[in-house]
Parts: sequence; structure tokens; C-alpha cells
Amino acid sequence: MQSLNALRRRKSNSTLVTNTLLVLLSGVVLVVALLIQFPLIGQVELIAGEVAQQDILAPRRITYESAVRTERARERAVQAVPDFYDPPQSRIRRTQVNEARDGLAFIDTVRQDSLASVETKIGYLQAINDISISQAMAEQILGLSVEAWSAVQVEVPLVLDQIMQEEVRETSLTSARRKVAVLISPDLDDDASAVTIELARALIRPNSFLNTERTDELRQQAREAVQPEINV
Repeated sequence: MQSLNALRRRKSNSTLVTNTLLVLLSGVVLVVALLIQFPLIGQVELIAGEVAQQDILAPRRITYESAVRTERARERAVQAVPDFYDPPQSRIRRTQVNEARDGLAFIDTVRQDSLASVETKIGYLQAINDISISQAMAEQILGLSVEAWSAVQVEVPLVLDQIMQEEVRETSLTSARRKVAVLISPDLDDDASAVTIELARALIRPNSFLNTERTDELRQQAREAVQPEINV
């Protein structure tokens, strides 16, 4: 009788343990299912390719180098460096001043040629290689008085030398030629002034040239001087 009662108690205890385990297991399964379906408060479910519904703050400060921003800053630095031009070459200035004197001497010879006709003299003047002279200008040159022409012969080399002591680039030729009118002597009469201006302008040449190697070097230095852009 006692053995039967003991057996019944053991069976009852075993059933209780089994039921307890089943309840606990069911609870664990339920909690996991709820966590999957509804994230914890404060957590945000993110889906790749979709915009988050709220701002998300990082749990700690993170810094990193931005390759895109750094490259943009370097490109801006490169673009800020202007083209580098070599200083004016005095050799070119001297050459042009000598060309002016030679050309003026030839023009003077043509003016004094008593045997040549006006048409022939105009042809001679227009044939000068280093000075472009229109027919109207040739006629004006031939029509100057001896005194006016003598003043032109003095003034043209002086004005040309002044202009070409400054930097003259290929891109600034027009600007340099405009300066001639304000540099000539006010003592010249109108015809002599016009001839001086045209002859001096025709003889101006670039004396400063782009140095691409130095330009590239300066731009590379500017690029390398830019520090990496840091995102926080």
C-alpha cells in the first residue's frame, strides 16, 4: 500500500515538472516572437534602401576622412592658382626697339627718294616686313613735314621702349597697344601723333610667355597643401 502511494507521488511530481517546463518554453517562444514583431522601445528597424522615419543618433562620436570633400577642396585649391608667366624678356624689347629704328631709317630713305613716284614709295612702305602699314598710313607718312617726321623718328622708339618694359602677354596685346596714345609727347601735331601711334602699335610684341611647367608645379603644391576633410 505504501509502495503504491509513493509511486503515485512520483508520477504526480513528474507531471508537474513537465507542465512547468512546457509553460516556461511557451513563455520563451512568446517573448522571442514579440521581440521580432515589435522591437524594443528606443530601437529603430532599418531596411536597406528605405529612408528612416526618424533621426538616428550614433551612440558615440565617430570621425572619418571624407574622400569626396577632400578631393573637392583640392580641386578648388588647384583652380585658385593662376597661370604662371615668365618675367618680361628684355631681349625682345631691345630687338623691337632696334627693329623700330631700322624701319624708321628705311622709311626716311623712301621719303627722301626724289626719283620714285608716290605710288612706288607707298609700295616700298607696305613691303616692310616687321611693320604693317596701310595705304592711308603710307600716304600720311609721306605727307609729313621734315620737322614732324623727325619728331616721329624720335618718339616711336621711346614709346615702344616704355611699353615693352612692362609685361606684355599674347592675351594683353590689345591693352598694351591702347597705352601708346597716352604715352606720346603732347608736343606732336595731330598728323605726327597719328603716325607715331600706328607705327609704335605695329611694333609691339609679347615679351612674357606662359610657363606651363611652373604652373603645374605650383598647382601640385597647392593640391598637396590641402589637409584631409574630416566628417564628424
